Amino acid sequence: MSVNHRAERLTPLDVQMPASYIPVLLIFRTTEPATVILPRLQLGLERLVEYVPWLAGRVHYTTQKGDGKEAQGPEIRWDSGGAPLSIVDRGSVLSSSYEALAAQGMPSEAFPADMWPVAMTMFGGGDAAGEPVFTASFFRFADGQGAGLCVCMHHGAVDGTGFDAVVGLWTRCMAAGDAPPHPDVGRSRSERLSDALAPNWGEAAAMSEDDMLRLHPEYAREAPPAPAAMPPCRFGTYNVSLARLRAVKEQLGSHLSFAPSTSMVLASVLWSAAARGRARDGAEATRKLVVSVNGRPRIGDGFSTAEAPYLGNFAFATVVELPAETLAAAQPEGAAVESLARVCRAVHQAVLGVDARYITRACRLLDGAAGRWAVRFGWDLTSGHFLGFNSWAGLCLYDADFGAGLGTPEFVRLPSGGPADGLCLVLPRKRVLGSSETSEVALQVILSLRSDELTSLENDATWRALVDW
Repeated sequence: MSVNHRAERLTPLDVQMPASYIPVLLIFRTTEPATVILPRLQLGLERLVEYVPWLAGRVHYTTQKGDGKEAQGPEIRWDSGGAPLSIVDRGSVLSSSYEALAAQGMPSEAFPADMWPVAMTMFGGGDAAGEPVFTASFFRFADGQGAGLCVCMHHGAVDGTGFDAVVGLWTRCMAAGDAPPHPDVGRSRSERLSDALAPNWGEAAAMSEDDMLRLHPEYAREAPPAPAAMPPCRFGTYNVSLARLRAVKEQLGSHLSFAPSTSMVLASVLWSAAARGRARDGAEATRKLVVSVNGRPRIGDGFSTAEAPYLGNFAFATVVELPAETLAAAQPEGAAVESLARVCRAVHQAVLGVDARYITRACRLLDGAAGRWAVRFGWDLTSGHFLGFNSWAGLCLYDADFGAGLGTPEFVRLPSGGPADGLCLVLPRKRVLGSSETSEVALQVILSLRSDELTSLENDATWRALVDW
């Protein structure tokens, strides 16, 4: 079989992402043996790679010049006709049963690191061999009542929404008789991005880098100073009651001129509660929230569709800054509701500002930077000065139907731990088919904060009232 060397250029948005993996564990209730399940998963994966061939590639941040010197050339490289992707079979390695862990809510801590197909984090992107875009492993529970599929995709190749779309395409490729993905799926990400940015590119190109940086505080020429040492951080998972969140939305209703989303209310309440718990010596007069916004629906209707999803990185950060005293006063009852409404308005305005012009300016700013990290994120999640908020509530991982033997996941989990002093991730919502929104019970929220501050948050009356303990 002939082998052809292929490459997909990464965009500046891809290059800005950390050289790490997005790891997701899909857990299924099933009694089917691995000998039945794995061949079906493998066949679907091989078909998927026919339509998205760079999934079988490796991320490279440098390339060789003719004179042997290294030059920046971020891309995914793969060999067409090369060895196919394979799923690692970990066997039955858990001592706990599916039923026992399901009764506990399937805690992430129950799954050791060696069950995953790759190390969770890598930094620098300096491996000459590159880093695989896609890896997966499969295991069964000891009681034979369940199975887990660990999927890791390189953050330099996809974001959370792209990850979700790849899983959706995989399940389509496993469905007998299903139509193949739209041909645009295999179109170069650089081409698709260039077409989407074209209407506003001239305006952005006419601006100086200084002007764009003033409009985009989420970027900077230098990263914020890193702490001399990371303080002890703790990772917690919480079930936030949707009914109580909706009650807060109703209380905010007369104070707002718009209808806030559930995610926006959660971000506002959490930011306020976390700020009260982050009272430390020398604390800043203001606090900053960094909200991740999916740019796909904001750049144009045809850019990323269900039939032809854009798989590369296309999430944008927007920074909200408010006085610490405003956040400390924000509560969902009494006179303090107005302070909470002010927080919600600030988050709403920041998210609303991520429009096509904003996205084009951000892409132009990164595109004009000379070399990787010439312009970088102006925030970090190790200093304790920021709270990052990212919602995966709208992702469809719970709807991913892998067909006979697996079906749809019963649980979606991420690995526990990780050094982050200020991170919130809302996990995908599990919706019951045919049910109304009110039948949903909770949003699952992952938080990582300094250990003492997470304890303070857990004791905050407003946060305690929202969480099912």
